[in-house]
Amino acid sequence: GQTTTANVTAKALTISGITASNKTYDGNTTATLNTGGVTYTGKINGDDFNGTYLGAFSDKNVGTGKTVTITPSYTGADVNNYSVTDHSTVTANITAKALSVSGITASDKTYDGSTSATLGTGSVSYGGLVSGDTLTGTFSGVFNNANVGTGKTVTITSSYGGTDVNNYTITDQASTTANVTTKTLTATASAANKTYDGTTTATTTLTFTGLVGSETLGQTVGSTFNNKNVGTGKSVTVNSITLADGSNGGLAANYSISPGQTTTANVTAKALTVSGITVSNKTYDANAVATLDATSVAYTGLVSGDVFNGTYTGAFSDKNVGTGKTVTITPSYTGADVSNYSVTNHSDLTANITAKALTVSGITASDKTYDGNAVATLNTGSVLYSGLINGDTFSGTYTGAFNNANAGTGKTVTITPTYSGADVSNYSISNHSTITADVAVKALTATASAANKTYDGTTTATTTLTFTGLVGSETLGQTVGSTFNNKNVGTGKSVTVNSITLADGSNGGLAANYSISPGQTTTANVTAKALTVSGITASNKIYDGNTVATIDISSINYGGLVSGDDVVISTSGNFSDRNVASGKIVTINSSYSGVDINNYIITDQTTTSANITSRPLGVTGITVFGLTVNNKIYDGTVTAPLDTSNISYSGLVEGDDF
Repeated sequence: GQTTTANVTAKALTISGITASNKTYDGNTTATLNTGGVTYTGKINGDDFNGTYLGAFSDKNVGTGKTVTITPSYTGADVNNYSVTDHSTVTANITAKALSVSGITASDKTYDGSTSATLGTGSVSYGGLVSGDTLTGTFSGVFNNANVGTGKTVTITSSYGGTDVNNYTITDQASTTANVTTKTLTATASAANKTYDGTTTATTTLTFTGLVGSETLGQTVGSTFNNKNVGTGKSVTVNSITLADGSNGGLAANYSISPGQTTTANVTAKALTVSGITVSNKTYDANAVATLDATSVAYTGLVSGDVFNGTYTGAFSDKNVGTGKTVTITPSYTGADVSNYSVTNHSDLTANITAKALTVSGITASDKTYDGNAVATLNTGSVLYSGLINGDTFSGTYTGAFNNANAGTGKTVTITPTYSGADVSNYSISNHSTITADVAVKALTATASAANKTYDGTTTATTTLTFTGLVGSETLGQTVGSTFNNKNVGTGKSVTVNSITLADGSNGGLAANYSISPGQTTTANVTAKALTVSGITASNKIYDGNTVATIDISSINYGGLVSGDDVVISTSGNFSDRNVASGKIVTINSSYSGVDINNYIITDQTTTSANITSRPLGVTGITVFGLTVNNKIYDGTVTAPLDTSNISYSGLVEGDDF
């Protein structure tokens, strides 16, 4: 039952688990807390302890992870039994509030080359702005382009300020619409001079006043002269203007202009070239008149429908024959529109005056004897000029030439003319046709010279003639038939020329131009002909103790013997000695006879060769007698002792040592 005192200290209790909700900016700092998950760490189960909580952002402004301060209030029977650690601060976001801008307008304007737009902001509206917040806006506008148009988009550029500007997500007014109207221009006109073209059309250039900045425009200007004709300082009126896009941004659609401007310009004469006239060639007629053909005349540059006519005459430069001669055209022009043209007259033409046919006849040629040249003597006393115009000066000189210098009957003579006189070139001359005359052969004489010859069994002689009567340095070939008085060898033998055939030579010598008769005589020698004997052989023999050889002339050859001549040979032969040997020398001894023996110088065959073979004993008539054999005493050999003391030889050649 004793009593004392002691302390009961408060228990630590920690509060956690509260969160704060994000919110959209609303102009205050109030935060909405979520306490459904609040936790009282350290609270004894069953104790009566409750809490309520208020939250406040650090300020009202938009921000991410903003601090939210929690303000607690605790109740319950056991509140005082705890030492409470309050919930720490939490974070949440205040997101910007949507604010939309509207009510801005733009004013219409006249095209000025810029995109600037004037805005009307008196009725601007900020939808979503919290009452009492400070937010202001400034605005500028630009058209989508500088060009003229209706209901053109104007893009609005916004800039915002004020204390609360950052608390809003602003949806700008992006655009509005307005009109850009065309700019009216004025202009001065300048017309180009032109060459007459049969119309009143003028080419006019406008100089614009009122263009924006450095812009330029293209232009198509319709303008006309007061009439089509050539003139100076002629009135030009602009009837229509079509603008076209230019450079530096100049667009036709941004401008307007009215026609009616006036100026002056010149219409100069149009070049007109005359062509297509032709001229006919003519035959020489002693005058220069040219015949023109203008049926195909062309007026290059003439405007269709204009009245312009021309007449033309032509003249050659002179009367004489020529090719491509100049023909001068003289024109004359008429018609209502002549004065509107600067005429280039038809260029000079060319045509030919061809030579007049003139035929030469009446010339003859004289016959002659061959003289080595082709010159012909002409007879011109009756020459006739057919086609010569009376009064023209024309004369001719003539030389004649045979077709060649050679002898012939009815040979062609070519006439070479030379014409003179003032009018010779105006004629196409048919020269005198060729004529004919004869050139007779020239008779020659000759001396004969015969060559010596070696006997050949004929009387034929080789003879050369030396001609007298050849023209100039001409030579002739010759084939001479001549004979000796007989065929036999002799000195100073008579030779007679029996035939002569002339042949072409050198330096122009032709056989056909000459004639000659045979019968000339001379002398020459016939010398003996070499005759060589060969082909003689000797027969082989069996040794007979003498040198006599048997000669065989069956294959004898008389080298050089004339066929049919009478030459006969007689021969004998001897070996060099009587002994046996092969290829032994046999000396041949020859003698000759016959009718023609004196016509030859004979080279004999002096040797040949043959064999003397040995004479076999006991075979060809030699027999051995008187050989005997003696008895012997056995000596262990088969040798038999012979006895030759009584031997004799039947058939041995007498005197031979055997």
